[in-house]
Amino acid sequence: MVGIVILGHGQVAPALLATGEMIVGPQEQLTAVSFEADVDLDVYRKNVAEAAQKVDTGDGVLFLADLKGGTPCNTAVMIAYEKNYRVVSGVNVPMLVALALSRQGMDMDALTEVAKGAGIEGVEDVRLEV
Repeated sequence: MVGIVILGHGQVAPALLATGEMIVGPQEQLTAVSFEADVDLDVYRKNVAEAAQKVDTGDGVLFLADLKGGTPCNTAVMIAYEKNYRVVSGVNVPMLVALALSRQGMDMDALTEVAKGAGIEGVEDVRLEV
């Protein structure tokens, strides 16, 4: 199974992890790493790499970052390039729920498409639907 690491500024990543697990229950090979303003970038990169290593059982790692171009995303891109992992930006709760419900037995390419699709589909002007 592909491992997943959620990355974000401040407490976004652990909050998303907790919210996702509140909805779908505890998940294996899923973790979160926070980027705080006062952290050394080398230390942060090491923390992200260690988190990826912990959830990678051979099928790879999908990084889910909060903001394209932000430090968490850019750090994931550097690590992903070295390890042939993947990075999807714009992580949100619908994306996490969809991944949790469908990731068993899914390869990296398919899982990446699920993440992108669910993330986009989860953004709506719901007032127009009422």
